[in-house]
Amino acid sequence: MTGGAGTGPAVPPGSRPDIVNRMLRRSILAFLIALIVIASASAQLRVAPVGERPGEVSLALLLRKLASTGTFMETTAHPDDEDNALLSMLGHGRGMRTVLVTATRGNGGQNEIGPELFEPLGVLRTEELLAVHRFDGAEQYFTRAIDFGFSFSVEESIQKWGHDEIVGDYVHHIRATRPDVIAGFLCGGTGGGQHHQASAQLTIEAFRAAADPAKFPEQIKEGLRSWQAKRVFCTDTTSFGPQARQPPTPDLLKTDVSAFDATLGRTYAELGLEARSMHKCQGTSQLLLLPGQGQGRTYRLRDTVIDQAGVAPKDLFDGIDV
Repeated sequence: MTGGAGTGPAVPPGSRPDIVNRMLRRSILAFLIALIVIASASAQLRVAPVGERPGEVSLALLLRKLASTGTFMETTAHPDDEDNALLSMLGHGRGMRTVLVTATRGNGGQNEIGPELFEPLGVLRTEELLAVHRFDGAEQYFTRAIDFGFSFSVEESIQKWGHDEIVGDYVHHIRATRPDVIAGFLCGGTGGGQHHQASAQLTIEAFRAAADPAKFPEQIKEGLRSWQAKRVFCTDTTSFGPQARQPPTPDLLKTDVSAFDATLGRTYAELGLEARSMHKCQGTSQLLLLPGQGQGRTYRLRDTVIDQAGVAPKDLFDGIDV
């Protein structure tokens, strides 16, 4: 049987030519879908840890370490409180040793990507923090503090953690890593959970205690030596929100993480954002920075053994031989 003029012979449904035509259409459709998926994936942010860069990049970064003996310690309350851009700038850019001491493992928080809560969440956030440091290069340590959930009181946080235990943990890490400069998290204020302010308060106390061999003498007996860092800061509340537009005071220092590192192919602010995106259970963004974005945090000088009290230096390591 033939069809109309110019149509050719009809293909009966279920015949071999009909099956071949359907398979061909499906193959074309699958190919088009694959192209769309590939195009979408290429438009997303593909972050690569610093260690995955070519060997000459890794070598150049290692050689920078030979030019500096400086050590910087940051302390925070939870994973994701840290200043990843600053850690990247000091560690990769200036070749310093960078250390992060996180008070808790974040096991009292929430989880945006899975069912893990409490202790399983603490494990997840610890692993994410280690992934973060594949970008910013910092060493990671913890205290024995437990994240028991949101707290409205610094006093409550310290009471539940144990004052002497956590100060002792900070002192231990200071004596072991011997930092030149220390920076804690939030200086006072009532915003957010008060774990932040509690960790900063205990850090400032540990700054002087670590230099006193009469404090926590059991650590000295175990082989540690007393150590006095040169200055201690804490992140000022003006780093966040509308308060950032307030005029600066003499004890404030604004960090600059906007410099472009030709070896890394990005600014330290961009590298810090890539590092921070590893905190996936906390829903951190993977958006790329727009031009002009990526301002550094503001730090308040809280104690010092080399500066005029109440007057911050121009740089975290100003006047320190590194």
